[in-house]
Amino acid sequence: MNPKIQFTVDRSTAAELITHLLGADSAFEPLLSSRVEIPVYAHKLHSQAVRFEAWLGEELIGLVAAYCNQNSRERAFVTNVSVLFKSQRQGVSNCLMTQCINYANENRFRRLALSVDQRSVPAVALYKKFGFLVTGINETRLSMELKLEKGAE
Repeated sequence: MNPKIQFTVDRSTAAELITHLLGADSAFEPLLSSRVEIPVYAHKLHSQAVRFEAWLGEELIGLVAAYCNQNSRERAFVTNVSVLFKSQRQGVSNCLMTQCINYANENRFRRLALSVDQRSVPAVALYKKFGFLVTGINETRLSMELKLEKGAE
């Protein structure tokens, strides 16, 4: 891990999210830009998601965003995991996912869910490493969930 990488929560502006997502677009399978309008998606992340961020200087190099807004605390949903190509293979996604899982657990969610393209082998491997299990398949998309330790009581 690069010691210069700084990890924060909800520091980014919507404009910084747009820049990051455009820079990470090619790492998505299929391209993120083929599925969402990146500026609209970035504004939604900024206003509605908890964002776990990795910064190298003033550049947002890694992002895990999750919707943790269900009052029932039944499920939080990871909507984005992205690391710029030049910063991959440095443990950034591991650190960010750990922070996200800890946050969901501390806030007593029962499950953490996500959807991923099954062709994105590195992403699927990352989620399985954390204990996510496949709960459904829809064409090429896998639904995966992680049962959390604390859960709502």
